[in-house]
Amino acid sequence: MINILTLDDEVSLTEIISEFIEMEFENNSNVTILNDSTQAISKLSNIKYDLIITDHHMPENSGMDVLRSIRKSDNLNHETPVLFLTAMNTEVKKELSDNFTNVHVLNKVESLHLIGSKIKELFPKLD
Repeated sequence: MINILTLDDEVSLTEIISEFIEMEFENNSNVTILNDSTQAISKLSNIKYDLIITDHHMPENSGMDVLRSIRKSDNLNHETPVLFLTAMNTEVKKELSDNFTNVHVLNKVESLHLIGSKIKELFPKLD
């Protein structure tokens, strides 16, 4: 079973992503939904996840701010794979690849199909 945190300020999107993952991977996933980036930063310092899915543009803290916070060496999730959802694929992808490892940038518009494929790639035993 993989534990996944999905973070987006759009409540409907996190619900859709969660439902998709639970349907796609049946009893092999546990999805936590958060819609507040400040709450996510706090939770990510206390709970270990196998995968984090985050949006880029959010109020208060961006997905990049969340990523910077969890990549600190004392964070439980400093090596956890991150699926980073954004509509600004090119410039964000370059910034992420220059500064972080184990981060996969996905186009937010095409995210459901790509999320399923990327999870299967990262966790092949689930397929």
